Formats: sequence, C-alpha cells, structure tokens
Amino acid sequence: RTLRVYRWEPSCLSMGYRQEPATVDWAFCEREGVDVTRRQTGGGGIYHDAFGDVSYSIVAPKAELPGKLMDCYRLLLRPVLAAFARLGVDADFVPEERPALYEPACYLRALHPAHDLVAGDRKVAGNAQYRRKDAVVQHGSLTYAVRAEPHLGIFSNPGVSAEAFRDRVTGIAEHADG
Repeated sequence: RTLRVYRWEPSCLSMGYRQEPATVDWAFCEREGVDVTRRQTGGGGIYHDAFGDVSYSIVAPKAELPGKLMDCYRLLLRPVLAAFARLGVDADFVPEERPALYEPACYLRALHPAHDLVAGDRKVAGNAQYRRKDAVVQHGSLTYAVRAEPHLGIFSNPGVSAEAFRDRVTGIAEHADG
C-alpha cells in the first residue's frame, strides 16, 4: 500500500479521462500559467493550485480491499474523514445524490454518496477510483480554500457564476478550528 499527499505547482487542470478538450479555455490556461493534464479516471476537470487544493492518491492490492465499490470508498476515505475531524471540520459523505450544475467541472457535477464529501452541506472533496487486475488506485482533491474565479476560468463556457460555485463548494479553511 502506498499513500501520496501532494499539491500542484504550478497550478494545473486535470481533465477527466473522457472530458472534451473543447470544454477547456486554453487561452486562459496559457495566460494564467495553468498546466493541463489528463488523468486515468473519469469525471470533469479539476483546477488544482498550491494554495487551494490538497491532493492524495492511494495504491493498494485489490485482494486487500472490499470488492464492492461503495465499501471500498468508505474504507479508503476513513483516514481523510479522520483528518477532517482532527482539523475540526465536520465532513461526511453526501447523504443523497444531487444534480449537476455544470458537467465538465468535477466540483459541479452531480454529487454522489459513494465518493463525494461535504462539510456544511457543500462539497469539500471529490474522489475517484480505477481498478487494475491486481490493484486499486484511488485519488482525490480536498479543497482547502475556494478559489471560484480561476476554477471557473479554466472552462470555455461554464455558465455558472462564482457565487453559485461558492454555494456548492466549500474549503477546509472555512470550517477548521482556529
């Protein structure tokens, strides 16, 4: 088993495996020095920056994990939820599905009880998995501070205001003790 916790420097858009390149505002990314990469999991694009985002990945033998996807997420996200609790952040899995606001943006896609964590009823972390013959890889993005404008700026036509983004997404800093 391997755990990696990291931040992104320079800022980066990680595109979902099947995300259409036309959804990206390439000029914004170039102008703002935002790198672009494509990850092995699906979903929408995520804006990562050194201040507002903490990322992690876990690689574990498939034989050591539950076979059911929901059970696997719950097991692998226990340490993330424990870390939130140590910081005084009351976070948990979103209790029920919620509709998407904008599909190409991971944080604005439909929320799902399997892999989306909320604090104060707003998304604070998104997580994804992919499985190989003998291994499971799970990775996630934990929002430390909400930076709605650059997060929306990476998309060519998000149709969502910064205010609507902040109504959907929260950060650890907003909820942490002291």
